[in-house]
Amino acid sequence: MRSPLLVVACALAMPAMAQEDRLPFTEADHRWQHRLVYLFAPSDSLGAFAETVHRFREQQSGVAERDGILLALPQAGSPRWLGAGLLEPDVGPAMRRRYEIVEEDAVLVLVGKDGTEKARYALPANPEDVFARIDTMPMRQREMRQRDDG
Repeated sequence: MRSPLLVVACALAMPAMAQEDRLPFTEADHRWQHRLVYLFAPSDSLGAFAETVHRFREQQSGVAERDGILLALPQAGSPRWLGAGLLEPDVGPAMRRRYEIVEEDAVLVLVGKDGTEKARYALPANPEDVFARIDTMPMRQREMRQRDDG
């Protein structure tokens, strides 16, 4: 028979262990390396949010080709780095404050490698529109020329 103290100790430890499995994220760590695509919505159950996540997952090679990182940051739900895992819970609120996203907004925010906002799209957003915007950026143009020359 298990000791009640052991059961309580295990139950208390579980949230702490789950928290450790979450990934840290700061924009500064990605400056000049990645383009950041933030998906904000009131809830991860919002149809337009789920549709956008689905569309981008289908186009993951296009995201990777453009050095993109896709972050799903619903107001209600767990913040996720798509393709990598759950994020620390404070990432969503921090990014909402930084980009002045209100609770009811359902929007994609594109941030360039220089760390500045480049565009916003209402959800559901199409990867092709975001890719077209990225492909017009001078740094991306340079990357494509270098790839073609190399």
